[in-house]
Parts: sequence; structure tokens; C-alpha cells
Amino acid sequence: MKLEGKTFHDLMNNEDLQKHFLEQYDALLIKKLKRLGYPEAALAHAEIRKRITSEFELLN
Repeated sequence: MKLEGKTFHDLMNNEDLQKHFLEQYDALLIKKLKRLGYPEAALAHAEIRKRITSEFELLN
């Protein structure tokens, strides 16, 4: 994706970038916390992910 000339709003409304962000959030935070033995922290971040998903849905 060409980023030159894109605004923050353009990027936030890009569904491919939203999907990529959520996939990375899952892999780098939630799944890693579970693997390391922090289930409560993983649940807390899962709730944050739900909030982020809701915000993305409002943008679209």
C-alpha cells in the first residue's frame, strides 16, 4: 500500500490495515500472554481488542 499522501483518517478507515492490526494484536499480545501463563492479562487484552474492533466498525 502506498502511504505517501495518506492521512491518519485514510489509514484508520482502511479495512486491510485494520485486519492486519488486529491479527498482530492477537499474535503479539493475547496469544503470547496466554503462552507465558498470564491468562488474566490475556483476557484483559481480549476485552481491549473487542473495544478496538467496535471502534473500527464505527469508522466503517
